[in-house]
Amino acid sequence: MVMSGASILRKVFKKRAPKRLQAGFTLIEVLVSMVVAGFVISGLMFLVVDLLRTDQRELTLEQTQQDMKRALDYIADDLREAIFVYDNPTPLVTALNATASALPAGAQPVLVFWKVNTLNEDANDYTKLSTPGTASCNGLSGDPLANCRALLVRHSYYELVVYYSTDDPDPTWEGAARIYRYSVPEYSRNALTDAATTLAVNDVYVENTTVSPVQGGSPSPQFLSWTPNTAGADSGNSAALVDYVADLTTGVAPTCEAGYTQFPAANLSISFYVCVRPRDAANDLLNQDVTVYLKGNADPAGDSLSVRGISENSELPTLQTRVLVRGVTDKDLLEE
Repeated sequence: MVMSGASILRKVFKKRAPKRLQAGFTLIEVLVSMVVAGFVISGLMFLVVDLLRTDQRELTLEQTQQDMKRALDYIADDLREAIFVYDNPTPLVTALNATASALPAGAQPVLVFWKVNTLNEDANDYTKLSTPGTASCNGLSGDPLANCRALLVRHSYYELVVYYSTDDPDPTWEGAARIYRYSVPEYSRNALTDAATTLAVNDVYVENTTVSPVQGGSPSPQFLSWTPNTAGADSGNSAALVDYVADLTTGVAPTCEAGYTQFPAANLSISFYVCVRPRDAANDLLNQDVTVYLKGNADPAGDSLSVRGISENSELPTLQTRVLVRGVTDKDLLEE
């Protein structure tokens, strides 16, 4: 018996119909596929987030290292112009705080030195010096008059510079500690530029011979024994130099090579300190040299979301530089 074409087609479609109804994924298969896809996507997202976090950590570490390098370069450039560096400035800073409240509470002085500032013609520093001789020094006598005459001749004046560190909490800053630069020039800007003001030194430089012939007045040539005027007022300037300095007292205690004096002591600061070759009557060197150490901390919070380097040295970059003091003014006179 021969089947017709229509019968054959009906028979074929009838056999295939159940298979078409059974095609597709079951609910279990869909759930398993979703779980597997979720694991794959989660792994990829973890890798992406970890790469982004690593990149951010590296940028933060690099930025901290650059900030420490720039701060150290700034200090070194400033120090090269020094004419006298204190290996133990504690007595001077104590007197300065007692008379002028120069540094804030909790400040740790580290590097203290004298430098010479050159008068700047472009900034009208020469207003007081427009008349030759001593006309600009009218009203002065004694050492102030002598200092004024020296200013007319040298066209330069002294400045006391103090670099200090502090870890006092301050919402303005995020690091564990920071460094400030405090300076008090022999003459204020107004004293140099205001034609209506008699040329006079800052309060902390005013001569006070009733206490000591050394106290007050110009520091030259008694750099070692100079102390500020007891009746002086704070006439200096203080500015932040760098943040994200490492904790001052955590880590390995530093040591200086033989012949150098470390300041401050290791229990006071190990993230910012100096090694100074002393210059005194027993060690009268033409030029001093100073090694400055500075350690940054890119992870002051110490949490898992902050910077985590492969080692402590990467998290706490430590830099150092040795500076030869170039100043020569009054180098051969330490005491009268």
